[in-house]
Amino acid sequence: MSIFSKEKLIKKALSLEKKSGHPLAAAIVEYAQNMGFAAEETNNFRVLPGNGLEAELDGKIITGGKIGFILQKTNASDDMQSKADVLSRSGKTPMLFAEDGKLLGMIATADKLKKDSAEQINAIKNELKLETVMLTGDNERTARAIGVKAGVICNETLDDEAAYQMAKCLYAQAAEMGKGNAFFADMADVHFLVDYTIPVHPGAERFYKEVGLM
Repeated sequence: MSIFSKEKLIKKALSLEKKSGHPLAAAIVEYAQNMGFAAEETNNFRVLPGNGLEAELDGKIITGGKIGFILQKTNASDDMQSKADVLSRSGKTPMLFAEDGKLLGMIATADKLKKDSAEQINAIKNELKLETVMLTGDNERTARAIGVKAGVICNETLDDEAAYQMAKCLYAQAAEMGKGNAFFADMADVHFLVDYTIPVHPGAERFYKEVGLM
């Protein structure tokens, strides 16, 4: 959904997302390139943890990311926000893009769960008797929709520092109760815990490394 032309939205999004290593960014890049677009060189590229990306292109600041974050910089119509809400509830991730504070439009992508994600999580909960908490920096409604499909409850959507503090708190509580705990984040992340392909929030991963669990 674009305020300006679809072509302009895709080209700007491609140029911004090209330097990101996130799987959703890769989806945007692949889509744009398949449509024949080429990324333009950006300067002062910055990753804004838990929010999105920012870079300078042709002397203008291009920003892309979570709706709540982008709406701090620009405005979106009630209709666009309503469409974003519908997309989120269906498990998709709507992202807004802006140029110098002017909204360019919205692009929605979707995380695909690994085929055995729900099965692995169920085994971890039932066979290993581990408490499970999903910590992610994604859109809350999207995260909850993915959590339902994966069989794990999403309690919080967090940035890295907040996830670190949450991991520390839950670890202390689990130790006190004599229980184990596992931390889940984006199902497409490549951070693994022990011998299981369990994605771990980077913030929680930092804490686990500090206490020698990773």
